Amino acid sequence: MRFGDLEGLTSLPIDRVRHRFRNEDVLVVLPVTADVAECEALLVATAFKLAVVTAVEHPEGDQWMTQWASWDTVGLAVEGALAAATEEETYGLTVDVGGLTFHARLWGPKGQRALRDFVVAAQARQAALASSP
Repeated sequence: MRFGDLEGLTSLPIDRVRHRFRNEDVLVVLPVTADVAECEALLVATAFKLAVVTAVEHPEGDQWMTQWASWDTVGLAVEGALAAATEEETYGLTVDVGGLTFHARLWGPKGQRALRDFVVAAQARQAALASSP
């Protein structure tokens, strides 16, 4: 999933967040909900690290916080199969990032593809990290 695909999936200011990552090699973006206070967030997978963009309550609105995590602190748990997609089916993924837990729930073939893309990107980055000296 790219920033342009997030319309209607998050209340975070997509264009402003995208601008913040303009100089990063963004592989995939995933809208999630954090276990803590059930706040919404975006997981932004880059070539070198995972960025966790979390909505922040602020009177002026459009505020967020970005935390960077090394790929070796990221754990994935796919909920159900990501193999066959139907329009009505919801697909889930739990992502643990250094002790924080995030849940992605997306529906239909586009949701399935977004979760699969995130899993593939995360696994590739972790494998690259493990094989580097």
